[in-house]
Amino acid sequence: MLSAFALASTLVCAALAQNDTLSTLRVTFDRPDYARYLNPTLAGLSIELDRFPDWAGNLSHPNEYTHALLDNLKQRTGAAVTIRVGGGTQDRAVITPSVEVYEDVFPAVPANYTSTKQLFPEANYVAVGKGFYLTSGNFPSGTQFIWGVDLMKNNVSEAKAQVQAIKDAFQDSRLSHVRLQSLEFGNEPDSWANNGRPANWTLLQYADQYASWVDQISSELNEHSIKFQIGSFAAYWRAVELFSSGVLSTDLGKRANSMSEHHYQNLNLVQSLTPSNLINKAGVRGNLSQYTASADASHASGLRFYLGETNTGFSHGVAGVSNANAAALWLIDYALQAATLGIDELHFHQGVGYNYSAFVPIDNVGSLNITDYNPSAKRHILPSYNGFVVVADAIGTSGKTWMSELYTDNLNLAAYSVYEDKTLRRIVLIDSVPWLQEPAIKVGIPRIAGKNARLKRLAVPSLDGLSGITWGGQNWETYNGTVNGTEQYENVAADGSVTIEASSAVLIYL
Repeated sequence: MLSAFALASTLVCAALAQNDTLSTLRVTFDRPDYARYLNPTLAGLSIELDRFPDWAGNLSHPNEYTHALLDNLKQRTGAAVTIRVGGGTQDRAVITPSVEVYEDVFPAVPANYTSTKQLFPEANYVAVGKGFYLTSGNFPSGTQFIWGVDLMKNNVSEAKAQVQAIKDAFQDSRLSHVRLQSLEFGNEPDSWANNGRPANWTLLQYADQYASWVDQISSELNEHSIKFQIGSFAAYWRAVELFSSGVLSTDLGKRANSMSEHHYQNLNLVQSLTPSNLINKAGVRGNLSQYTASADASHASGLRFYLGETNTGFSHGVAGVSNANAAALWLIDYALQAATLGIDELHFHQGVGYNYSAFVPIDNVGSLNITDYNPSAKRHILPSYNGFVVVADAIGTSGKTWMSELYTDNLNLAAYSVYEDKTLRRIVLIDSVPWLQEPAIKVGIPRIAGKNARLKRLAVPSLDGLSGITWGGQNWETYNGTVNGTEQYENVAADGSVTIEASSAVLIYL
């Protein structure tokens, strides 16, 4: 006898004509018990601290481009994108009263640079003034922030000064429309051995130091309401180990609201990252499945679980891959697959001049391909921004969205059913065959025959291209971040069949 899962979602594939493949998708209109809640803030951002003002703008001149692009996502889900501000430079920040907003000190760019990370390096030192945290108010209403605080330098007085400055900023009336979700002390502490800490630096020492600092700072500032994010682990420590340390019984543990681990898609790849293997269906699932235990343990402890820093490739991404059209398709499958595993949010890391950014928020950064670098270029989206838009549309605005993955024995076809409350409302299809000249997949969904369903299509002109994607006939390749083009829907065939081209995605509305 078939299980409920198999009966609801078996995908039977059969070869048809030489240039076509048929897959028959069986769906259920009633939400299955194994469906996961789909957080409206599933796809968030992690912004490198030294570059935050470029994204935010300043107090007198907010970055309207950033605001427009993020507000576009908010309008599609009803919830503003969560923003974590941190990364390596959160442990290089220093409160400096003589500085109004911030001053960065960057390493010199080598004359013969060979990568965008050399051309746009992270700051060695970030002098932070009173106005720095106040620029959080430049983001759309409802934005929640996770702010990084220095732990690495072993200076509790500095951490205390940063907590005070963040607290003061979020109590300012100019920030009444945004909210501080939590503070995160230290970035990737599991990578500090022989790098700011002795060789025998351990998880227990991290947990003890974090907890003792929270006790001391809370007492001295008489502040006991701020929440905390714990973890922020690179890859070496995990949630289960941290929870075994006893940290959850401390005041820090009782005030923690989220657990964070970091992941980059190319971390475990034997071969180099390419547009084709980035979107590989099995690769996406193999990379994410390792976080199931951490998500389950976090939920059992009353915490949300985040991939608090994630993206296609570490070290600011891979040129020609992270900034290519493939990144949009990858982000859709990666985010939705993560949700099926219980990962509550993913914070995709961003900067300025980073290959994997969703967009370049300021002018004069130019192309991210070193071979044709043009510093006079204007601000612009990168392909992955389109992935954020598709995920947002899949989630919708109800706030009562659930999702399950539909099983398929087609190695290149991913399928997800999206429910509002208990009723099927949308279906996501992603064809990860890497070349447009490959046969399209014709997906038959008999149960939606005659339902007057329609769809929007993510059209990808080439997997390794750097632009040209449209979503339902529209794009955001404009200087002011507004939409270009008229929204287009297609009617699903009367028999419930949908044709999806290689390297593309569709969202079916019921």
